[in-house]
Amino acid sequence: MVETKNSRLKNSVYNAAMAIFNTVLMSFLGIASRAIFVRILGDELIGVNSLFSDFLALISFTELGFGTAITVSLYKPISQDNFDEIKALLNLYRKIYSGIMGIIILLSFCFIPFLKYIKTDIPFADLRIYYFIFVFNNIIGYFGAYREAYISARQQARKIIAFDTFFQVSTTLLQLAAVITTKNFLLYLLVNSALIVGRKIAVNIYIASRYPETRLKNVSSVSNRQQKDIVRKVKALAVHKIANLSISQTDSIIVSYVIGLAWWGITSNYLMLKNTISGFTMQIYSAILPGMGDLVASEDKNVQLKTFRLYDFINNWLYSFCFVALAVLSTPFVSLLYGRERVMPRTTVFVLFFNFYLAGLRDPVSVLREASGAFENDKLFTVLSAIVNLVTSLVFVQILGITGVFLGTVCSTLVVLMARPVVLFGSVYNMSSMWYFKIMALQVLSAMAGYAVTSFAVNSILRVLGLGFASFFVCTAVTALLPNVLWLILYRKNENLKMAFGILKNFLKRGTDNGQA
Repeated sequence: MVETKNSRLKNSVYNAAMAIFNTVLMSFLGIASRAIFVRILGDELIGVNSLFSDFLALISFTELGFGTAITVSLYKPISQDNFDEIKALLNLYRKIYSGIMGIIILLSFCFIPFLKYIKTDIPFADLRIYYFIFVFNNIIGYFGAYREAYISARQQARKIIAFDTFFQVSTTLLQLAAVITTKNFLLYLLVNSALIVGRKIAVNIYIASRYPETRLKNVSSVSNRQQKDIVRKVKALAVHKIANLSISQTDSIIVSYVIGLAWWGITSNYLMLKNTISGFTMQIYSAILPGMGDLVASEDKNVQLKTFRLYDFINNWLYSFCFVALAVLSTPFVSLLYGRERVMPRTTVFVLFFNFYLAGLRDPVSVLREASGAFENDKLFTVLSAIVNLVTSLVFVQILGITGVFLGTVCSTLVVLMARPVVLFGSVYNMSSMWYFKIMALQVLSAMAGYAVTSFAVNSILRVLGLGFASFFVCTAVTALLPNVLWLILYRKNENLKMAFGILKNFLKRGTDNGQA
């Protein structure tokens, strides 16, 4: 059934709301469990957990973007209820991922000898066992991935949120029990593996029962035209994927090998907060992408750009607030929960979260680019960004230590942030991108103003009251209020702000009407 504008918005909002609920719940559990984990098992094992996750994410470059390319190809047949084409694409997805799993296993074994060069006191034999468990978890993630991609493309991802919540809560509670009672990191990892397998089985049974087309019976072949289109997209996506992974996953490797695994464990306390917030923003991204894909397939470019401007405005407000909150509150939070000895320098914290903000500004352009399937035109800039990241991080780490690693990442983020809009608006919409950069410059200035005002207020409160849970609560309230009031004043005449309030008002009214009915 073809999606209407209202159904696209409704699905996007519902998917985001359900996903955010799950993320909120898991965030509280994750923060609590991490506090216990750090105090019982220490910084080095926290570093192992973070390093191996990043390392295996780097190996996953072998996926090359096939999943994204096929998911984008699903938007049109889904909108037309063309189940023969849907099954053909899903079958291709399944076959490709089966091959990818084999390649990842081989590559994972090739990297085992390099484990001995990590700066840590953990015995090599133990590191190797932990690594094998992470490899197993990584491989399991590919089983039945085509089914989950399908319901995401149908804007029905919320239907498996209950599974995610149940298994994630169960995992956290059982892992906590294992750590508290045995202080055994190996058991902690094995509990996680068992529940990953359980979730995969449950979700695949559910999707196969609700969406019979995913059982892939009587499947035809993908047409030559589609194959060529997918291959064309994958060639571009492969470049993007390898480059993006080399940017996002190499910080942990550089720090662990140059500075030490314990330092990465300390850093990961801040990264946990960043990743928690990223969980919220990525849920919104994932919820909006299928709707934007349908919009691109069914609406003219004026409608696309109007929707883009609204999304860009809301996205900037969201990331600006997240940046201010993380940069201002993360250090007192880490000090209270994990201990003052695990606090990083203020400059390091600012650079880390400023990069998070800049990377977030790319989301609307990335959504529009991905929904349009325009992957080819900016791939060279992504490669340049990866080169800049590696070179600058390796140079700056020698001068500035861990701050230099994150400063190098900022430099690489700026490359894509500036290049991608130029390429997208020029090649897809035949227009200059200067209007976008003017808006972005004002957005960055407003975010910095929000940070400056809030940082001054919070630091003043902490100087007067000292650090404690009561003063942290006051600081949190001030952070929630102060920058948002400032931005309401600055943007009070902005049309997108009025549109955003209108959408929120209509959505709340619809929810109230449904509740009364």
